[in-house]
Amino acid sequence: MRISSGSKDIDNFLNGGYLNGEVNMIYGPATSGKTTFCLMTALHFAKDKKVLYIDTKNSFSVERVKQINDDERLLDNIIVKRVDSFDEQEKLIEELPNIVKNKIKLVILDVLDMHYRFVLRDEEVKLVNARMAQQLVNLTRLARNNNILVLVTNGVYEDLKERKATMIGGKMVRNWPKLLIQLRQNEQKEAVLEKDENFESERIISFKLVNEGIEVL
Repeated sequence: MRISSGSKDIDNFLNGGYLNGEVNMIYGPATSGKTTFCLMTALHFAKDKKVLYIDTKNSFSVERVKQINDDERLLDNIIVKRVDSFDEQEKLIEELPNIVKNKIKLVILDVLDMHYRFVLRDEEVKLVNARMAQQLVNLTRLARNNNILVLVTNGVYEDLKERKATMIGGKMVRNWPKLLIQLRQNEQKEAVLEKDENFESERIISFKLVNEGIEVL
């Protein structure tokens, strides 16, 4: 089942919208528009459904929300939980099956890699990656068992050998989402549909960030 992103143009790009009952992921560099994609979808859901917004980088802005949609009543349906460490993120994801029973139909995690990058500096890589993989397992089970949309954002690092931006977490993370969008910043911002259940070939659109959210060019 396809679920609207909150934008007809983005829905057309996504073959009808995000995949309900699955993990959907948007990845790209800072300021590429990941959070705006999330806020648009959150506000669309909040018209008649509950949303859980997990904020790992303190980027949820009420002022930005009001720019996109000035109906302040929508904020009542968006539950924001901020996490300040990888441990907190891990614990919250484990608790999500009990949390979503309260009629939550959309879970957003923005961004997946924020605290992961920091613990990699201090802990054994294999152990940290195993913990991250388990978080993705739990998010996938959450989406499928509760038939809800899970939307996750992730960052990139500059791969000097390949001369391109590469998703943080690599194949370990990339294999989990059923729908995957890369955001790029060239002369214009671009969204690339890299993975979908009906995937045939990459689809690319150009867009810009505006007060109302995202405008496809």
